[in-house]
Amino acid sequence: MNHKNVDLYKEYCTGCGLCSSILNVQFEKDEKGFSWPILSDNEKEFCEKVCPAGGNAYSDYTSPWGKYINLYESWANDFDIRNKASSGGTLTALCCYLLEHKLVDGIIQTKASSQVVYETETVISTTIEEVKACMGSRYSISSPLKNIKQIVENGKIYAFVGKPCDVASLRAYLALDPKLEAQIKYLLSFFCAGEPSDIAQTKLLNTLNCNEATDCISLQYRGNGWPGEAIAIKTDYSSKSISYDDSWGKILGRDVRHICRFCMDGIGESADVSCGDLWHLTPDNKPNFSEALGRNMSFARTQKGEELMQQATKAGYIASDITNEEQLKFVQTYQYTRRATMYAKLMAMKLMRRNTPDYNVEKMKRMSRLVNLKTQVRTALGILKRIYNKKI
Repeated sequence: MNHKNVDLYKEYCTGCGLCSSILNVQFEKDEKGFSWPILSDNEKEFCEKVCPAGGNAYSDYTSPWGKYINLYESWANDFDIRNKASSGGTLTALCCYLLEHKLVDGIIQTKASSQVVYETETVISTTIEEVKACMGSRYSISSPLKNIKQIVENGKIYAFVGKPCDVASLRAYLALDPKLEAQIKYLLSFFCAGEPSDIAQTKLLNTLNCNEATDCISLQYRGNGWPGEAIAIKTDYSSKSISYDDSWGKILGRDVRHICRFCMDGIGESADVSCGDLWHLTPDNKPNFSEALGRNMSFARTQKGEELMQQATKAGYIASDITNEEQLKFVQTYQYTRRATMYAKLMAMKLMRRNTPDYNVEKMKRMSRLVNLKTQVRTALGILKRIYNKKI
């Protein structure tokens, strides 16, 4: 990797915060609420080794779903978890299993901020009640690795739950830090379609009849059903809700961090276990967002992850059955297509002399064969249009 400078890693930063924890890199916020690192050439080597923009996290391009040992249909056996979690509650149930069977001392995860309803904070859950308090999606900005080295206590073992990009960076760094690797034993992730801006959060709150964040005492993005609704509860305890399709599809998903548009891994390839929504399909093979009991597609990507799925199933924490990929391109169309069209996006960016993540172009080209030429051309034209309109 011979980039002339470190600017690529600032432009395509995921905001995980790892460089802050390890190298004391400082961050500054933009008008959308995204944090960007203040980098010098001194941090270049570190970024090349751990940042997703370096392309080091994506090792398998033979399958649209990455490497895995087994794929499961699963959900939490605890109905309260299954109902209140964003989908089937598998990750929450796995965390409960790890704690109650003393396989870890704590779960490093993200929960809603106690200060601003749409902000997040990183916590270490040591009880089942604390794990359950973190249930549900947080479609907002988070930097769960910002103090990762500082919050880990000597002699204790942890599991980490984070976005695919967080897990990819942490996995890459753990390979460089054997002591920390021995302490963070499990890496768990979930499917992700992008990190919305604070401006998008404000638009969502306005749609939910909250003029300011201070008007709202609770903001739930999903849960209490599957997919559940986005619900804001105001200070007078009145509430308003809108559908998941409206909240994500029309508001939050329209304004995400720059790298999210060029992310090759929304499926948690670097995790031991990664989970996504296993949507039911309509007769014409479209995801059905009608309310139902939640269920996950759960990828056991490592032997450690496979053993965890098996053990948690045997102990009754989750229900799981091995399934296959056959319907996944319909169930998770967005994830399937984003990976298959990345080559077209990169070529359009390069045509306009724009920086791109340092992905292996030949491997991207092979992945592009999963979709037809028409889809590739439409994707490339979409990128060119966004560049012309100064949206990229």
